[in-house]
Amino acid sequence: MRRVTVLVLVLALLTLGTSAPAHPSPPTSEPNPVVIWNGVTDEVAITACLAPGANPLDESRLDAMVHLAIHDAVNAINPRFAGYASFGRAPGASVAAAVASAASTVLTSGLQSLESSLPPRCFERALAVVEQRYHSALQLIADGSGKRDGIAAGQNAALAILSLRANDRSDVARGSFTAWAKVRPFVLPDLNTRTPEAEPAPSTPAYALALAEVQKLGGDGFVTATLRTPAETETALFWRQSPVLSWNAVARSVASGHHLDEADSARLFGVLNVAMADSYIAAAAVLARRPSTYAVVRSAEDDGIPSTHGHPRWTPLAGADPHATHELAQTMVAASAAAVIADVLGTDQFTFSLCSRTVATKTCDAPDPALRQFGSFSRAAAENGWAQVLLGRQLGFTVDPDLSRGSRIGHLLGRTLNPLSTLALPQPCYPARPWPDARRLC
Repeated sequence: MRRVTVLVLVLALLTLGTSAPAHPSPPTSEPNPVVIWNGVTDEVAITACLAPGANPLDESRLDAMVHLAIHDAVNAINPRFAGYASFGRAPGASVAAAVASAASTVLTSGLQSLESSLPPRCFERALAVVEQRYHSALQLIADGSGKRDGIAAGQNAALAILSLRANDRSDVARGSFTAWAKVRPFVLPDLNTRTPEAEPAPSTPAYALALAEVQKLGGDGFVTATLRTPAETETALFWRQSPVLSWNAVARSVASGHHLDEADSARLFGVLNVAMADSYIAAAAVLARRPSTYAVVRSAEDDGIPSTHGHPRWTPLAGADPHATHELAQTMVAASAAAVIADVLGTDQFTFSLCSRTVATKTCDAPDPALRQFGSFSRAAAENGWAQVLLGRQLGFTVDPDLSRGSRIGHLLGRTLNPLSTLALPQPCYPARPWPDARRLC
Protein backbone atom coordinates (compact mmCIF):
# COMPACT_ATOMS: atom_id res chain seq x y z
CA MET A 1 0.00 0.00 0.00
CA ARG A 2 1.29 3.43 -0.89
CA ARG A 3 1.25 6.25 1.63
CA VAL A 4 1.48 10.01 1.10
CA THR A 5 2.42 12.98 3.26
CA VAL A 6 2.62 16.77 3.26
CA LEU A 7 6.10 17.97 2.45
CA VAL A 8 7.72 20.19 5.04
CA LEU A 9 8.75 22.35 2.08
CA VAL A 10 5.10 22.96 1.18
CA LEU A 11 4.30 24.18 4.67
CA ALA A 12 7.42 26.32 4.67
CA LEU A 13 6.02 28.31 1.74
CA LEU A 14 3.96 30.27 4.28
CA THR A 15 6.38 31.69 6.85
CA LEU A 16 3.99 34.20 8.39
CA GLY A 17 4.73 36.86 10.93
CA THR A 18 4.06 36.21 14.60
CA SER A 19 0.78 37.59 15.90
CA ALA A 20 0.08 38.84 19.37
CA PRO A 21 -2.10 36.53 21.49
CA ALA A 22 -5.64 37.56 22.27
CA HIS A 23 -5.90 39.23 25.66
CA PRO A 24 -8.84 39.01 28.06
CA SER A 25 -11.13 42.02 28.21
CA PRO A 26 -12.97 43.24 31.30
CA PRO A 27 -16.18 41.25 31.87
CA THR A 28 -19.27 42.81 30.31
CA SER A 29 -22.97 42.08 30.65
CA GLU A 30 -23.46 42.62 26.91
CA PRO A 31 -23.69 39.32 24.93
CA ASN A 32 -20.97 38.81 22.34
CA PRO A 33 -22.71 38.55 18.94
CA VAL A 34 -19.71 36.73 17.43
CA VAL A 35 -19.97 33.94 20.00
CA ILE A 36 -23.75 33.84 19.57
CA TRP A 37 -23.54 33.43 15.79
CA ASN A 38 -20.84 30.81 16.11
CA GLY A 39 -23.39 28.82 18.11
CA VAL A 40 -26.08 29.57 15.53
CA THR A 41 -23.79 28.29 12.78
CA ASP A 42 -23.42 24.99 14.64
CA GLU A 43 -27.19 24.86 15.13
CA VAL A 44 -27.71 25.38 11.40
CA ALA A 45 -25.19 22.67 10.50
CA ILE A 46 -27.00 20.20 12.77
CA THR A 47 -30.44 21.18 11.49
CA ALA A 48 -29.23 20.90 7.88
CA CYS A 49 -27.99 17.36 8.63
CA LEU A 50 -24.38 18.29 7.86
CA ALA A 51 -23.44 17.63 11.50
CA PRO A 52 -22.72 15.95 13.85
CA GLY A 53 -20.89 13.85 11.28
CA ALA A 54 -22.75 13.36 8.01
CA ASN A 55 -20.78 15.83 5.87
CA PRO A 56 -17.86 17.52 7.67
CA LEU A 57 -16.26 18.56 4.38
CA ASP A 58 -19.03 20.97 3.38
CA GLU A 59 -19.58 21.81 7.05
CA SER A 60 -15.97 22.98 7.40
CA ARG A 61 -16.11 25.03 4.19
CA LEU A 62 -19.38 26.71 5.21
CA ASP A 63 -18.08 27.48 8.70
CA ALA A 64 -14.89 29.01 7.30
CA MET A 65 -16.83 31.29 4.96
CA VAL A 66 -19.25 32.36 7.69
CA HIS A 67 -16.52 33.25 10.15
CA LEU A 68 -14.30 35.00 7.62
CA ALA A 69 -17.29 37.16 6.69
CA ILE A 70 -17.92 37.88 10.37
CA HIS A 71 -14.24 38.74 10.86
CA ASP A 72 -14.20 41.15 7.92
CA ALA A 73 -17.50 42.73 8.99
CA VAL A 74 -16.29 43.35 12.55
CA ASN A 75 -12.95 44.54 11.19
CA ALA A 76 -14.70 47.12 9.01
CA ILE A 77 -16.09 48.71 12.17
CA ASN A 78 -13.13 48.14 14.48
CA PRO A 79 -10.09 47.71 12.20
CA ARG A 80 -7.54 45.90 14.37
CA PHE A 81 -6.56 42.97 12.14
CA ALA A 82 -5.74 42.22 8.54
CA GLY A 83 -8.81 41.61 6.41
CA TYR A 84 -9.35 38.53 4.29
CA ALA A 85 -11.75 39.29 1.41
CA SER A 86 -13.32 42.64 2.31
CA PHE A 87 -11.37 45.78 3.19
CA GLY A 88 -14.09 48.41 3.53
CA ARG A 89 -14.63 50.57 6.61
CA ALA A 90 -17.89 51.27 8.46
CA PRO A 91 -17.10 53.45 11.50
CA GLY A 92 -19.96 53.81 13.94
CA ALA A 93 -21.92 50.85 12.54
CA SER A 94 -23.58 48.34 14.85
CA VAL A 95 -21.33 45.33 15.39
CA ALA A 96 -24.30 43.14 16.30
CA ALA A 97 -26.11 44.05 13.07
CA ALA A 98 -22.96 43.49 11.00
CA VAL A 99 -22.31 40.06 12.51
CA ALA A 100 -25.92 38.93 12.07
CA SER A 101 -26.01 40.21 8.50
CA ALA A 102 -22.68 38.65 7.50
CA ALA A 103 -23.44 35.26 9.06
CA SER A 104 -27.02 34.96 7.84
CA THR A 105 -26.11 36.00 4.28
CA VAL A 106 -23.37 33.38 3.99
CA LEU A 107 -25.43 30.69 5.71
CA THR A 108 -28.41 31.26 3.42
CA SER A 109 -26.30 31.25 0.26
CA GLY A 110 -24.26 28.28 1.45
CA LEU A 111 -27.34 26.22 2.24
CA GLN A 112 -28.87 27.05 -1.13
CA SER A 113 -25.73 25.82 -2.90
CA LEU A 114 -26.02 22.54 -0.98
CA GLU A 115 -29.77 22.06 -1.51
CA SER A 116 -29.42 19.11 -3.92
CA SER A 117 -27.20 17.21 -1.48
CA LEU A 118 -29.32 17.79 1.65
CA PRO A 119 -32.50 15.98 2.72
CA PRO A 120 -35.36 18.35 1.76
CA ARG A 121 -36.73 18.60 5.31
CA CYS A 122 -33.25 19.35 6.71
CA PHE A 123 -32.68 22.05 4.10
CA GLU A 124 -36.01 23.78 4.74
CA ARG A 125 -35.65 23.67 8.53
CA ALA A 126 -32.09 25.01 8.38
CA LEU A 127 -33.14 27.98 6.23
CA ALA A 128 -35.93 28.69 8.68
CA VAL A 129 -33.47 28.66 11.60
CA VAL A 130 -31.24 31.20 9.83
CA GLU A 131 -34.17 33.51 9.07
CA GLN A 132 -35.60 33.27 12.58
CA ARG A 133 -32.24 33.89 14.29
CA TYR A 134 -31.50 36.83 11.98
CA HIS A 135 -34.80 38.60 12.58
CA SER A 136 -34.57 37.94 16.32
CA ALA A 137 -31.10 39.50 16.38
CA LEU A 138 -32.20 42.61 14.48
CA GLN A 139 -35.19 43.15 16.79
CA LEU A 140 -32.75 43.68 19.68
CA ILE A 141 -30.95 46.52 17.85
CA ALA A 142 -32.29 50.05 17.88
CA ASP A 143 -33.30 51.42 14.50
CA GLY A 144 -31.04 54.07 13.01
CA SER A 145 -27.98 54.64 10.90
CA GLY A 146 -25.82 52.35 13.05
CA LYS A 147 -28.14 49.43 12.40
CA ARG A 148 -28.43 50.19 8.67
CA ASP A 149 -24.68 50.61 8.29
CA GLY A 150 -24.04 47.41 10.23
CA ILE A 151 -26.36 45.41 7.99
CA ALA A 152 -24.63 46.86 4.91
CA ALA A 153 -21.16 46.11 6.30
CA GLY A 154 -22.15 42.51 7.00
CA GLN A 155 -23.62 42.05 3.54
CA ASN A 156 -20.52 43.52 1.90
CA ALA A 157 -18.25 41.16 3.83
CA ALA A 158 -20.49 38.18 3.05
CA LEU A 159 -20.70 38.93 -0.67
CA ALA A 160 -16.93 39.34 -0.87
CA ILE A 161 -16.20 35.90 0.58
CA LEU A 162 -19.00 34.27 -1.42
CA SER A 163 -17.61 35.76 -4.60
CA LEU A 164 -14.10 34.64 -3.73
CA ARG A 165 -15.21 31.04 -3.09
CA ALA A 166 -17.67 30.81 -5.99
CA ASN A 167 -15.27 28.80 -8.16
CA ASP A 168 -13.24 26.95 -5.56
CA ARG A 169 -14.03 23.53 -7.15
CA SER A 170 -16.06 22.36 -4.16
CA ASP A 171 -19.07 21.75 -6.42
CA VAL A 172 -17.25 19.15 -8.54
CA ALA A 173 -15.51 17.59 -5.50
CA ARG A 174 -18.65 17.26 -3.39
CA GLY A 175 -19.36 13.77 -2.12
CA SER A 176 -15.82 12.42 -2.50
CA PHE A 177 -13.08 12.73 0.10
CA THR A 178 -10.40 11.96 -2.50
CA ALA A 179 -11.72 14.65 -4.85
CA TRP A 180 -11.85 17.17 -1.98
CA ALA A 181 -8.08 17.54 -2.40
CA LYS A 182 -8.88 19.56 -5.54
CA VAL A 183 -10.80 22.23 -3.61
CA ARG A 184 -8.89 25.51 -3.49
CA PRO A 185 -7.66 26.06 0.09
CA PHE A 186 -8.44 29.25 1.96
CA VAL A 187 -4.81 29.99 2.89
CA LEU A 188 -2.62 26.92 2.37
CA PRO A 189 -1.05 26.48 -1.08
CA ASP A 190 -2.43 23.71 -3.28
CA LEU A 191 -1.01 20.41 -2.07
CA ASN A 192 -0.24 18.71 -5.37
CA THR A 193 3.12 17.24 -4.39
CA ARG A 194 2.76 13.81 -2.82
CA THR A 195 5.47 11.47 -1.60
CA PRO A 196 5.33 8.12 0.20
CA GLU A 197 5.27 8.58 3.94
CA ALA A 198 7.24 6.56 6.47
CA GLU A 199 4.58 4.17 7.74
CA PRO A 200 5.12 0.48 8.48
CA ALA A 201 4.67 -1.74 5.45
CA PRO A 202 1.89 -4.37 5.60
CA SER A 203 4.48 -7.11 5.89
CA THR A 204 6.11 -5.68 9.04
CA PRO A 205 5.43 -6.78 12.65
CA ALA A 206 4.43 -3.19 13.59
CA TYR A 207 1.69 -3.23 10.95
CA ALA A 208 0.43 -6.64 12.06
CA LEU A 209 0.29 -5.47 15.70
CA ALA A 210 -1.64 -2.31 14.78
CA LEU A 211 -4.06 -4.33 12.65
CA ALA A 212 -4.69 -6.75 15.52
CA GLU A 213 -5.10 -3.84 17.97
CA VAL A 214 -7.78 -2.05 15.97
CA GLN A 215 -9.69 -5.28 15.45
CA LYS A 216 -9.70 -6.03 19.20
CA LEU A 217 -10.52 -2.49 20.33
CA GLY A 218 -12.51 -1.06 17.43
CA GLY A 219 -15.32 -3.61 17.04
CA ASP A 220 -18.93 -2.52 17.45
CA GLY A 221 -19.60 -4.98 20.30
CA PHE A 222 -22.52 -6.57 18.46
CA VAL A 223 -21.48 -8.07 15.14
CA THR A 224 -17.84 -7.89 16.20
CA ALA A 225 -16.64 -8.54 19.76
CA THR A 226 -14.48 -5.90 21.43
CA LEU A 227 -12.04 -5.67 24.32
CA ARG A 228 -12.85 -1.99 24.93
CA THR A 229 -13.86 -1.05 28.45
CA PRO A 230 -17.14 0.86 28.95
CA ALA A 231 -15.08 4.00 29.65
CA GLU A 232 -13.19 3.57 26.37
CA THR A 233 -16.45 3.09 24.50
CA GLU A 234 -17.77 6.37 25.90
CA THR A 235 -14.52 8.10 24.92
CA ALA A 236 -14.78 6.72 21.40
CA LEU A 237 -18.40 7.75 20.94
CA PHE A 238 -17.68 11.17 22.44
CA TRP A 239 -15.20 11.92 19.64
CA ARG A 240 -17.28 10.38 16.88
CA GLN A 241 -18.86 13.74 16.12
CA SER A 242 -17.43 16.19 13.62
CA PRO A 243 -14.30 18.00 14.83
CA VAL A 244 -15.79 21.19 13.40
CA LEU A 245 -18.61 20.90 15.91
CA SER A 246 -16.32 19.92 18.79
CA TRP A 247 -13.64 22.55 18.35
CA ASN A 248 -15.99 25.45 17.72
CA ALA A 249 -17.54 24.57 21.08
CA VAL A 250 -14.06 24.65 22.62
CA ALA A 251 -13.44 28.06 21.07
CA ARG A 252 -16.70 29.37 22.50
CA SER A 253 -15.47 28.31 25.93
CA VAL A 254 -12.23 30.19 25.30
CA ALA A 255 -13.96 33.35 24.04
CA SER A 256 -16.38 33.39 26.97
CA GLY A 257 -13.86 32.30 29.60
CA HIS A 258 -11.37 34.98 28.57
CA HIS A 259 -14.04 37.62 27.91
CA LEU A 260 -12.71 38.17 24.37
CA ASP A 261 -14.26 41.18 22.68
CA GLU A 262 -15.94 41.03 19.27
CA ALA A 263 -12.74 41.66 17.29
CA ASP A 264 -10.63 39.07 19.10
CA SER A 265 -13.49 36.56 19.00
CA ALA A 266 -14.02 37.11 15.28
CA ARG A 267 -10.34 36.53 14.56
CA LEU A 268 -10.27 33.40 16.77
CA PHE A 269 -13.24 31.81 15.00
CA GLY A 270 -12.03 32.96 11.60
CA VAL A 271 -8.56 31.47 11.93
CA LEU A 272 -9.88 28.32 13.62
CA ASN A 273 -12.39 27.51 10.91
CA VAL A 274 -9.98 28.31 8.10
CA ALA A 275 -7.50 25.92 9.69
CA MET A 276 -10.07 23.14 9.93
CA ALA A 277 -11.34 23.68 6.37
CA ASP A 278 -7.81 23.72 4.97
CA SER A 279 -6.88 20.69 7.09
CA TYR A 280 -9.66 18.69 5.47
CA ILE A 281 -8.36 19.69 2.05
CA ALA A 282 -4.78 18.88 3.04
CA ALA A 283 -5.88 15.59 4.60
CA ALA A 284 -7.64 14.61 1.38
CA ALA A 285 -4.37 15.16 -0.46
CA VAL A 286 -2.26 13.43 2.16
CA LEU A 287 -4.52 10.52 2.96
CA ALA A 288 -6.11 9.93 -0.44
CA ARG A 289 -4.20 6.70 -0.95
CA ARG A 290 -4.56 5.42 2.59
CA PRO A 291 -7.40 2.89 2.50
CA SER A 292 -10.08 2.93 5.16
CA THR A 293 -9.36 0.73 8.16
CA TYR A 294 -12.72 -0.94 7.51
CA ALA A 295 -11.51 -2.07 4.07
CA VAL A 296 -8.06 -3.09 5.35
CA VAL A 297 -9.39 -5.36 8.11
CA ARG A 298 -12.03 -6.98 5.92
CA SER A 299 -9.51 -7.80 3.17
CA ALA A 300 -6.52 -8.71 5.39
CA GLU A 301 -7.27 -12.42 5.39
CA ASP A 302 -6.80 -12.52 1.61
CA ASP A 303 -3.89 -10.08 1.26
CA GLY A 304 -1.30 -12.84 0.88
CA ILE A 305 0.68 -11.72 3.94
CA PRO A 306 0.98 -14.49 6.57
CA SER A 307 1.40 -12.08 9.52
CA THR A 308 -1.82 -10.12 8.94
CA HIS A 309 -5.23 -11.45 9.86
CA GLY A 310 -8.65 -9.94 9.39
CA HIS A 311 -12.29 -10.88 9.14
CA PRO A 312 -14.66 -10.35 6.18
CA ARG A 313 -17.52 -9.37 8.54
CA TRP A 314 -15.57 -7.13 10.90
CA THR A 315 -17.77 -4.17 11.87
CA PRO A 316 -16.23 -1.12 13.58
CA LEU A 317 -17.87 0.97 16.28
CA ALA A 318 -17.83 3.93 13.87
CA GLY A 319 -20.13 2.02 11.50
CA ALA A 320 -19.69 -0.18 8.45
CA ASP A 321 -19.40 2.47 5.73
CA PRO A 322 -16.51 1.76 3.34
CA HIS A 323 -17.06 5.14 1.64
CA ALA A 324 -16.71 7.31 4.77
CA THR A 325 -13.01 7.87 4.12
CA HIS A 326 -13.30 11.48 5.34
CA GLU A 327 -13.18 9.94 8.83
CA LEU A 328 -9.44 9.43 8.26
CA ALA A 329 -9.04 13.22 8.52
CA GLN A 330 -10.49 13.49 12.04
CA THR A 331 -7.14 13.40 13.86
CA MET A 332 -5.42 15.91 11.56
CA VAL A 333 -8.29 18.38 11.79
CA ALA A 334 -8.47 18.13 15.59
CA ALA A 335 -4.73 18.72 15.93
CA SER A 336 -4.84 21.78 13.67
CA ALA A 337 -7.73 23.21 15.71
CA ALA A 338 -5.94 22.68 19.01
CA ALA A 339 -2.78 24.33 17.70
CA VAL A 340 -4.67 27.35 16.33
CA ILE A 341 -6.53 28.00 19.57
CA ALA A 342 -3.32 27.67 21.60
CA ASP A 343 -1.50 30.09 19.30
CA VAL A 344 -4.30 32.67 19.31
CA LEU A 345 -4.68 32.45 23.08
CA GLY A 346 -0.92 32.39 23.67
CA THR A 347 -0.97 29.19 25.74
CA ASP A 348 -1.92 25.55 25.40
CA GLN A 349 -3.05 25.39 29.04
CA PHE A 350 -6.75 26.06 29.48
CA THR A 351 -9.29 24.12 31.54
CA PHE A 352 -12.55 23.51 29.74
CA SER A 353 -15.49 21.13 29.57
CA LEU A 354 -16.92 19.74 26.36
CA CYS A 355 -20.05 17.76 25.55
CA SER A 356 -20.78 15.59 22.53
CA ARG A 357 -23.86 14.91 20.43
CA THR A 358 -22.74 11.39 19.53
CA VAL A 359 -22.82 9.84 23.01
CA ALA A 360 -26.01 7.78 22.90
CA THR A 361 -26.84 7.95 26.61
CA LYS A 362 -26.52 11.70 27.27
CA THR A 363 -26.44 14.36 24.58
CA CYS A 364 -25.68 18.06 24.87
CA ASP A 365 -29.41 18.75 25.11
CA ALA A 366 -29.86 16.54 28.17
CA PRO A 367 -30.32 18.13 31.62
CA ASP A 368 -27.08 16.43 32.68
CA PRO A 369 -25.06 16.14 29.46
CA ALA A 370 -22.04 13.87 29.18
CA LEU A 371 -19.10 16.19 29.77
CA ARG A 372 -15.38 15.60 29.51
CA GLN A 373 -12.87 17.95 31.12
CA PHE A 374 -9.45 18.85 29.78
CA GLY A 375 -6.57 20.94 31.04
CA SER A 376 -5.05 21.70 27.65
CA PHE A 377 -6.00 21.81 23.99
CA SER A 378 -3.27 19.38 22.98
CA ARG A 379 -4.54 16.85 25.52
CA ALA A 380 -8.01 16.99 24.01
CA ALA A 381 -6.59 16.60 20.49
CA ALA A 382 -4.54 13.58 21.56
CA GLU A 383 -7.61 11.93 23.07
CA ASN A 384 -9.52 12.78 19.92
CA GLY A 385 -6.85 10.96 17.92
CA TRP A 386 -6.73 7.87 20.13
CA ALA A 387 -10.53 7.67 20.01
CA GLN A 388 -10.29 7.04 16.27
CA VAL A 389 -8.53 3.73 17.02
CA LEU A 390 -11.27 2.84 19.51
CA LEU A 391 -13.85 3.66 16.85
CA GLY A 392 -12.09 1.38 14.37
CA ARG A 393 -11.25 4.27 12.05
CA GLN A 394 -7.44 4.41 12.29
CA LEU A 395 -4.50 2.07 12.77
CA GLY A 396 -2.55 3.08 15.86
CA PHE A 397 0.70 3.94 14.10
CA THR A 398 -1.07 6.61 12.00
CA VAL A 399 -2.31 8.69 14.96
CA ASP A 400 0.91 10.45 16.02
CA PRO A 401 1.96 11.37 12.43
CA ASP A 402 -1.52 12.78 11.77
CA LEU A 403 -1.41 14.76 15.02
CA SER A 404 1.95 16.20 13.94
CA ARG A 405 0.70 17.12 10.46
CA GLY A 406 -2.39 18.81 11.82
CA SER A 407 -0.40 20.65 14.47
CA ARG A 408 2.00 22.03 11.84
CA ILE A 409 -0.92 23.33 9.79
CA GLY A 410 -2.57 24.82 12.86
CA HIS A 411 0.56 26.60 14.07
CA LEU A 412 1.06 27.94 10.57
CA LEU A 413 -2.46 29.26 10.12
CA GLY A 414 -2.66 30.50 13.70
CA ARG A 415 -0.52 33.41 12.52
CA THR A 416 -2.91 34.66 9.85
CA LEU A 417 -5.28 37.64 10.03
CA ASN A 418 -2.57 39.35 12.04
CA PRO A 419 -2.99 42.53 14.07
CA LEU A 420 -2.51 45.62 11.95
CA SER A 421 0.36 46.67 14.22
CA THR A 422 2.43 43.74 12.89
CA LEU A 423 1.81 44.41 9.21
CA ALA A 424 4.73 46.82 9.05
CA LEU A 425 6.90 43.71 9.29
CA PRO A 426 7.72 41.80 6.07
CA GLN A 427 4.63 39.72 5.22
CA PRO A 428 4.33 37.09 2.47
CA CYS A 429 1.37 37.01 0.10
CA TYR A 430 -1.23 34.32 0.68
CA PRO A 431 -0.85 32.14 -2.45
CA ALA A 432 -4.39 30.76 -2.23
CA ARG A 433 -5.90 34.23 -2.56
CA PRO A 434 -5.57 35.33 -6.21
CA TRP A 435 -6.98 38.84 -6.11
CA PRO A 436 -5.23 42.24 -6.19
CA ASP A 437 -6.01 43.28 -2.62
CA ALA A 438 -3.92 40.34 -1.36
CA ARG A 439 -0.87 42.51 -2.02
CA ARG A 440 -1.91 44.69 0.91
CA LEU A 441 -0.85 41.85 3.21
CA CYS A 442 2.63 41.46 1.74
